[in-house]
Formats: sequence, C-alpha cells, structure tokens
Amino acid sequence: MKKFFLVLIINCTNASLHAQTSVYHPFPDSSASWNYSYSNVCWGIIGNSSIDYYNSYFIGQDTLINNVSYHSFQVPAFVYQAGPNCTPPGFYILPGKYAGAFRNDHPNKKVYIVPEADSIEQLLFDFNMQVGDSLKGFLSICVPNAVCDTVIAIDSVLVGNAYRKRWHINSDYHVYFIEGIGSTYGLLRYVPTNWTDHDDINLDCFSQNGQNLYPDTLGSCPLLTSVATLPSSEIIIKIHPNPSNGNINVDLGSTKISESWTLFSLNGQVIQSEKIHGKNQFEIKGISPGFYLLTISFEDGRKVNRKIIVQ
Repeated sequence: MKKFFLVLIINCTNASLHAQTSVYHPFPDSSASWNYSYSNVCWGIIGNSSIDYYNSYFIGQDTLINNVSYHSFQVPAFVYQAGPNCTPPGFYILPGKYAGAFRNDHPNKKVYIVPEADSIEQLLFDFNMQVGDSLKGFLSICVPNAVCDTVIAIDSVLVGNAYRKRWHINSDYHVYFIEGIGSTYGLLRYVPTNWTDHDDINLDCFSQNGQNLYPDTLGSCPLLTSVATLPSSEIIIKIHPNPSNGNINVDLGSTKISESWTLFSLNGQVIQSEKIHGKNQFEIKGISPGFYLLTISFEDGRKVNRKIIVQ
C-alpha cells in the first residue's frame, strides 16, 4: 500500500511539472523590457582588445502599418566599452530609437515583425517549433547551400513563478528561445549558423510590468541609457590579454558568486573546465592558436560567454 501511494505521489508531481509548461505564455505587448550584453574582439591600429556593448529594448507606442495595428520596439541607447586600442570608452545615446514593430498571433503562438525601415511583415518567433524544425523568418540567415539552425532540444525554464517552454537553437553560441520572452541572443539579432566571428550575446534580464522575471526575480532590470546605468556585474568581467599567446587571466570582480568555467573549441568540444566556486580570478594556460568560447557559470544560474582568440 505504501508503495502504491508513493507511485501515486510521484506521478502526480510529474503531471504537475508537465502541466506548468502546457500553458502558453504569450509574448508581451506592453510594459516589458529586455537588457542584452554583447562581447567581441576588436582589431585596432596599434593593437587588439575586447569590446563590450550593451542595449535595452522596450515596448513603445502602437503604430499603424498597412492599416494593421502593431506594437513598436524601442532602443534607448547603445552603451560601448572598449580598450584603448580600439573604440574609445563611452556611450552613444539614441533616445527612443525605433527598432521595428511587431504583432502577436496568440491563437497560432506566433509573433510577426515589420523590421525597421521596411513595410513587409516577417515571422519573428514561432513558439510551435518541434525538435528538428529549421529556424525560419527574420532571425534566420539560412540560405541555399548553408547549414541551417534547427531546434536541438525543448525543455522548460523558470520565469518568475512559472515554468515556460524553452527551445535550444544553437549550441555554439548558446542560443535559446523562451516562450513569452523571445531570443536569448539579442531580441532582434539573427542567429549565427555556425562557428564564425559573431558577437557573443547574453540576455541579462527580462522585466514585465515592473517586475524582474528572468533569470530571477531579484533586483530590477532598468533601461540602459549610459555607462552609469550599467549593472556593476556587467562592467567587471575582464579577460586579458585577448587575443593572447595561450595564457589568459580572467577577473570577475566580487559582485557575482562564480561556480565554474568551460572553454569550448570551434566544434563545441570541451578543451578545459574547472570548478571555481566563489573565486573572482582564475587563469587559463596552454591554449593552442585558434578561436574559442569561454562560458562562465554563476551561482544565480546566469552564464556569460566570451570569445577568446589565441594567436
């Protein structure tokens, strides 16, 4: 009898977990914002260094396009930070910059966009995709004779107090689509199809109705309009030298609790990995020449990706 009740409890628990992802969470149409951070290596006249830049998206006023009502995406600023050999530190404010317009097709679980400087509607997100489906629409750069991104796996992730479906799109750049949020690789940034020299992009936070929902419910997700509005945790991650001769120092500062780091090769193979719980500095040694992706994991569940070049 005890065994029967134990099996019943387990089955009910599993059913409850699955039920959480069976409820469709629609893409927001008001009072939402996204913060993204970007990183790449810049090539200067004197030397090379990494460059980081950041931007927010928020939902602005509605607009009519071809007599159809849309919601607008706005970008308040692009905030740049770089070493002395490339773009000088600073920021460029673009107040209320229009970044396209979108509409929700709730019954079909799709989102459509009319890109900036265009009037033709394209598919932005399809939250019906199954494993093996090719990515289509505005975010896809699939062309003839090229490798197309496909859905690798589907699982769920906690957003606020409920689980939402998540689609794994690209392993090289750790790209995910999350129901009701969109892409973790830049809201309107196309997904790279393979290991080429693209930016490493992270969704730092998503907020709706004034509440931070992803990756956690702690703190806030303020719009980024200047260097002063950048979270300190996004400023302190320093990788030097980059490009390097095979030995790299990483400084995480002291505002995040680190868990581990993993260095991936161009084909996704793990080259080195280390548990570094609580450490704010570590060194990577003896890397052969090439391009690599460093993924740093933190206690709060966030992952930061940085591209590394070894000459």
